[in-house]
Amino acid sequence: MYEGYNMPRPGQKTYSLSKKKRKTPGKRSVETYERKQTTRSYCSLCGERLCGAKTLKSLAKTKKKCGRKFSGELCHKCAENVIKIQARINAGQMTKSDADSSQQRYLK
Repeated sequence: MYEGYNMPRPGQKTYSLSKKKRKTPGKRSVETYERKQTTRSYCSLCGERLCGAKTLKSLAKTKKKCGRKFSGELCHKCAENVIKIQARINAGQMTKSDADSSQQRYLK
């Protein structure tokens, strides 16, 4: 009943690998385990692709994003808007409820 079925090795039982069905030259169907591809980072407010963020998993955390505030989360335009709104709230010109609901989670 279970002829030809092999259990995966312990290193293959992880969510960081994806299973792909492949055909061997001998026309046999085999499942191979491959690393998942990394995706680009996008701004969480407008959806624009982040320029400073790299997608390589092997890089250090400090090399994946630039040093400004909200880097790795927001693009430079959205980060600028959030910082301006925060300054207006601190000056008393605005309240936190006046800002967009999407921007409120970045305001302190």
